[in-house]
Amino acid sequence: MAIVHESYTGDTASFSETRDKPPGVVAGDYLIAFCAFTASGGDISGWTPLGAIQNASSGGSFFYLAMFGKVATGSEPATYSTNKSGSGTRHFIISRLSGVDTTSPIDGTVTMVEAGSPITTLAVGSITTTVSNAFLYAGAFNYKWDSAPYATIAPPASMTEAVPDQGRLANAKVAAEVETVAAAGATGTRTITFTASSYGAVIIMAALKPAGGGSVGATGTVSAGTATASGLTVSATAGVGVTGSVNVGSATASGLAVSATGGQAASATVSAGTATASGLTVTATAGTGVTGSVTAGTLAPPRQTGKAPPPPQASATREASRQER
Repeated sequence: MAIVHESYTGDTASFSETRDKPPGVVAGDYLIAFCAFTASGGDISGWTPLGAIQNASSGGSFFYLAMFGKVATGSEPATYSTNKSGSGTRHFIISRLSGVDTTSPIDGTVTMVEAGSPITTLAVGSITTTVSNAFLYAGAFNYKWDSAPYATIAPPASMTEAVPDQGRLANAKVAAEVETVAAAGATGTRTITFTASSYGAVIIMAALKPAGGGSVGATGTVSAGTATASGLTVSATAGVGVTGSVNVGSATASGLAVSATGGQAASATVSAGTATASGLTVTATAGTGVTGSVTAGTLAPPRQTGKAPPPPQASATREASRQER
């Protein structure tokens, strides 16, 4: 299931520690709050802290940025409040996301960065995700106290602005940028641009898992004799059972070719067209060799069907003999 940024609640006309619930919240939605507190940290009762950082480089350490998450229940309140009243909560936005894994919503490690004056761009670190279609949510903040021009916040080309600039005053803003990352692995950095030089800036970025865990997979090549053709795709939900005779390593097996702990290679022969198991599909031309890797998750041990494959040593010996001939 794809994650979608459905709605948000932005800053109010005056400093306030209270924000309305985003429109349309239903049980199972995931809520993210991004807050700018003055001087020191704050909290939201019943929410899980995802990351926090002091904007120390700005001089005076006036701002403290924090991100929180919460799985919505069927009885959410109409409003949410931080524990820092009035101007103690300078900025406070809440996003509503659908399609998030409610059991384990965060994928990888939340990254964050802060910087001081003068600054017009700021890059937040890469996150290593474990599933495909992870959803990046980056909360960004900047300020400049004295005089115009004041900066607006612009996302990188790969991201979409989900929450446009919010702020009671023109000289300080928060915003949220989002992106779906198709492949598991390192996302790379994301650089936020500020349209005018700012005195301080902060980014906190989290990756969220889609409901159902996304696909745990890799790409490889299908080879036949000396010819090769790209197109092997191996995907599965972590922990699903695999039907077929499988042997990991250099030994071949008939039927179905994948059983590996995340990151280990699995090679075998697919003996006919398309081999399919619950949660797992391997496609290849009949009789061709297949090599691929499972990059995340663990596939359960297979149920043996038909004749058991030869042990790795025996297959390795036959392979060596074949090469000598």
